[in-house]
Amino acid sequence: MNKEQIVEEIRALLKFKIEEAKKQLDELEIARNSDSKSTAGDKHETGRAMAQLEIDRVREQLSKSLGQLASFNQIDFKHNGKTVRIGSYVKTKSFKILLGIGLGKIEIQDTTILAISIASPVGQQLLEKKSGDHFSMGPNQITITEIK
Repeated sequence: MNKEQIVEEIRALLKFKIEEAKKQLDELEIARNSDSKSTAGDKHETGRAMAQLEIDRVREQLSKSLGQLASFNQIDFKHNGKTVRIGSYVKTKSFKILLGIGLGKIEIQDTTILAISIASPVGQQLLEKKSGDHFSMGPNQITITEIK
């Protein structure tokens, strides 16, 4: 799996998360708005308040995903330099890292990718490293085998 495929898969994942959040938001708003007022007024108001809390939670997720996609789209992934920078794809013997935005561990076509930001502790260590350099991940010293 090459870097371009990974970038496109992550972009597609972010777009999917956005579409799912939009669908969920629409469904929640329809359910909240169609809830008819019952004779038990307090019960109705409690139900609407709970629905509103869930709507707010989904809106927050949607906003976060939109921000992540916007940030991801601004990264230059075409960089194939000798040193690690934002947009680099770093390979080690143990795992692969895409330095861009922090999404954590992602499975793409049976390959585990760590999508991390440069603001993370590992991201900070990786900046300006070269192939053959080491960095710490927990108690382990990891060697960079390739940078793309």
